Amino acid sequence: MTKVKLQKLPTQPYKGTRDLLPDEMSVRTQLVEALLQRAEQGEVLLLTNALVLAELVWTLESFYKLPKANEGLFAMS
Repeated sequence: MTKVKLQKLPTQPYKGTRDLLPDEMSVRTQLVEALLQRAEQGEVLLLTNALVLAELVWTLESFYKLPKANEGLFAMS
């Protein structure tokens, strides 16, 4: 297992991602990347719901202008 060295999180209250300084975003990015690596290795299970996935798809398509690659990618059973 690869160890990821993380910086200490800022002690300021969370203000929203638009208000974060670049170094604060870097710390949060490191935390998320470490969590996703652990999930990929089967160490943790990440859960979400359909609303979060819909919001993700909408953001990727409308704000980032990413094309629809696969209509069935987020199909819920």
